[in-house]
Amino acid sequence: MTSDLFDSAFPPDPRTFAGAISLRLASGAVSVDEVIEEFSEIAGDVESPFLDDEPIDPIDVPGIVAAVAAEYRRCVMFTSADARALINALDRLADARILYVYGEGRDVAESLEAVTGMAEAVAENGVELRGALYSTLQDLERMIMDGRLVIRMDDRTGADDGALIEDVVALLNSLGLTAGWTPPERRIVVDPIHFRAPLVTDEETPSDAGPPVPDPAVAAPTPLAQDEQQ
Repeated sequence: MTSDLFDSAFPPDPRTFAGAISLRLASGAVSVDEVIEEFSEIAGDVESPFLDDEPIDPIDVPGIVAAVAAEYRRCVMFTSADARALINALDRLADARILYVYGEGRDVAESLEAVTGMAEAVAENGVELRGALYSTLQDLERMIMDGRLVIRMDDRTGADDGALIEDVVALLNSLGLTAGWTPPERRIVVDPIHFRAPLVTDEETPSDAGPPVPDPAVAAPTPLAQDEQQ
């Protein structure tokens, strides 16, 4: 029997150290080892943004992450329908030569840098992209906290923005998500979305390069394990 993640011992919460770890794991964008590395650096920062009363020694971070991950695995044993639809959308977008960079940057600037790198790698393999989309880590955190995902368009590509966004919205809706956009905004909003995906070991996690060439590279969320029971 599973429990709701927000009723767990470490509910997602960007204001606390353990809550922020839970939130990062729930986003599906990073491995456990990456979380340990990131939060070890944060623990050593004297200007930590978290509300925890006691400072955290970096040496304690692996144990904290392990405890949070164990609780996450207890609560999230199956892939939710919305997560399954989003993961399927990643594959379909790749087939359509549309790059979707998922959580590869904390903010817009970092994400666009990741988009540039992935787009260049795709071009080197002889694939001409139709366009590129991305969601920042901040977008993914809001997806978990608020049930609302923003998918942004890289408008540096010179693509036909309106036609591309309409096609992506239609694809997302065809897979059972509720997506929309309001021109002239260059972003898609999926609302509501209930994203839950089980953790997998680093050995099970596929390369962030995504599908093999000639499909464009896609930075995908945590791969499917078991589907959520209806």
